[in-house]
Amino acid sequence: MCNSPSPPRKDDSLSSSLEQMEHQLGTPRQIAMKRMHTLGMSMSIDESSSAEQGVICGGLPVLLVSLLKDAFESWSLFFKTITDASSRPKNTTTPPPTQIIYNSTELKILQRTIRLLSKVTQLDPTLGEEIGRAGSQSLCTRLMEQINKCTTIIEEEDYFSEDDSDALVELQDAIFEIYSPSSSSRSMAFTNDELMSRLPLMYNLTSVSHGATATTTAQKNMADDNNCATIFISQVTKRQSAQADVGFVMWPSAIVLSRW
Repeated sequence: MCNSPSPPRKDDSLSSSLEQMEHQLGTPRQIAMKRMHTLGMSMSIDESSSAEQGVICGGLPVLLVSLLKDAFESWSLFFKTITDASSRPKNTTTPPPTQIIYNSTELKILQRTIRLLSKVTQLDPTLGEEIGRAGSQSLCTRLMEQINKCTTIIEEEDYFSEDDSDALVELQDAIFEIYSPSSSSRSMAFTNDELMSRLPLMYNLTSVSHGATATTTAQKNMADDNNCATIFISQVTKRQSAQADVGFVMWPSAIVLSRW
């Protein structure tokens, strides 16, 4: 049985969750291990029980999209204050609000969340595809609509600064790094079984020389544990789309030939 992601987080809790994810997803290897852990897999028997308890419905993609959703909802509330202020009567004597977009907590958290998704997508293209199928594309579409409207408001109102405009451009550029509506916005999210089949292949390699010097079974097992290296090999999840993909597409044959 799998668990659902955490309920909506407030800014402080969201910032803490982002910091934790940034620490856990810094390298391709860390990402591969996190993908396995959220699906109930582990690299050792000792970790198997805790890994099963940490199973997430939809795995790591849903976990990351839930962070983006929380950041989007927080930003949307801030965005509403901007649109409400712009719709005030022009002849009112009430001074305009001092909206500071570029320095708002909501914008900073949103930018940080999108940068995290962009980073893991670059480090693990397979995970990037799964994130898109899990709902990030629809959120990006809504974000682009809000940015366009906010840009129009900034151009019409004189109480916004150039820094506010630059911040929106920077946010838009970050979104484009993960935004590809034509590829996955209309596709169903992957099931846990499908996510399992897409995980990197895991191989445990041991040093032959260390094992050969052991005189007993216990010594051999200890030597294997101390000199075991685990490597992950990404699987091919889609057909070649560019010349640079040739080596990646040839991995399956390399795995087969390595057994001969």
